[in-house]
Amino acid sequence: MLPVFIGHDNRIAIQTNVCMSSIAEKASVPVALIPLRLETLPITRRGLTTFTYARFLVPWLMGFKGRALFLDSDILVNCDVAEIFRHVENMAEDKAVYVADVQPEFERAAVMVFDNEHPHNRILTPEFIEKTDAHLHLLQWTDRVGLLPMSMNHCIGYARPRPVADLQILHWTMGSPIWPETADSEHAEVWHAARKRMCSVGTTWPDFMAKSVHAKIGPDGKPVPKYKVV
Repeated sequence: MLPVFIGHDNRIAIQTNVCMSSIAEKASVPVALIPLRLETLPITRRGLTTFTYARFLVPWLMGFKGRALFLDSDILVNCDVAEIFRHVENMAEDKAVYVADVQPEFERAAVMVFDNEHPHNRILTPEFIEKTDAHLHLLQWTDRVGLLPMSMNHCIGYARPRPVADLQILHWTMGSPIWPETADSEHAEVWHAARKRMCSVGTTWPDFMAKSVHAKIGPDGKPVPKYKVV
């Protein structure tokens, strides 16, 4: 099972849900989707979002075992997430963390594959993250940084526009298109299509439930929920 941590801020919960739904839609293997909610974690440090610093807890939360992916919530995954893990496995390098070499540089920390067992990541404890002066978003805790393709962190508004078919991860770092100010951002229609799929119902109640133990035949001969039949 692939562990995927997603930053969660209660003020913009829809972003987390769209991100998780986009992963679930395309995953070819079991995936553990784990929202990082500051209120449940052993740090209080926050920045623009409540998960600004919580992201760096991933190796500690994993018990410094295995690999794990972190994603900002303003992201849509446009590929099988297993492809991202396979990319790292195929590189077989001695790296603590893998990121795309995007600009602005601090946005590299929006998509990180951690090798949780790498000794450099042992420093990423709650105490260190809470108090350090190191610029964590510039990955200053390690010099063992591997590279992901730029298509795995396409920073909308900063990166040169590209067809969505060429992108594995779309990142609305200036704000996902939920606000008037960002409604015209690149590939906004792709994000909204994912939101609509997340909220959609693709079947009727009779088609889905009529043959279940929760249904009975009503007075008109049609299946209805049991609570409607006296």
